[in-house]
Amino acid sequence: MSENAPFIVSNVQESSFLLTITNKSSNCNDIEHFVAFSGVCISTFIMALNIASLGYFTWDWLGFSMRTYEVYDPIRKSKIFPFLLKMEGRKEYFEGSIKEISENEIRNTLKYYGVLAKEKTISTIREEYIKGILHLSLTFFNIDFYKEAFYNFYRCFENIVTNKVLQVEKLDKEVKDIEKAINKVGLENIFTKQFIKSSYLIRSNQVMHAQKKQVNITLDDVYAIKTCLDALLFKVFTPILEKALRDYRGLKNT
Repeated sequence: MSENAPFIVSNVQESSFLLTITNKSSNCNDIEHFVAFSGVCISTFIMALNIASLGYFTWDWLGFSMRTYEVYDPIRKSKIFPFLLKMEGRKEYFEGSIKEISENEIRNTLKYYGVLAKEKTISTIREEYIKGILHLSLTFFNIDFYKEAFYNFYRCFENIVTNKVLQVEKLDKEVKDIEKAINKVGLENIFTKQFIKSSYLIRSNQVMHAQKKQVNITLDDVYAIKTCLDALLFKVFTPILEKALRDYRGLKNT
């Protein structure tokens, strides 16, 4: 990090780090502007980190806990605030699949952050993506939000397929058009037809409609569509990144 870097990464530990935003390069005039600016920057960075690593990074759940209920003790005349709506780490579900992030993935994170920050049409995509990240960790008693997370990631995936890859106003034959888009970006060997149809069936029967028998969406179902989305975003934004680097080097050499 340079001295004037707007991002300061510190307190790096095994499963967490502290990300601080400074006002050195943003030129915000008031606190409200700076808070809004910082929110966009951090969200974009988290999104870039997820895409570059094909992994799962989110905010510390302590920062999102909300005091949903009060428990009152009439004898002691005291209140207890259970934090029932909260963010939870999902490490317990992925024992053995957690890997150390590589230097190359961190470098790619910075590169994709630059692309995402400058892309004019990314705001809708970023909003759905971040909603998916938050829903993936959110719990309320015994209720999870996997179905909502799947919905967010699928909407983001469908938007990229339609507007970025195929560049059409809408998908006429959704499954075939999705397969066409996946083949176009060269991901046909990773995303098989069986997977596409499986995710599409979940989307049709469990997420967008509730006419058929409803079943629980698993964490694996959500991660399948998220991995598909991350790989698609990686493929879509890599040419944009490479062109930006060529233009930069050309200007630097003139």
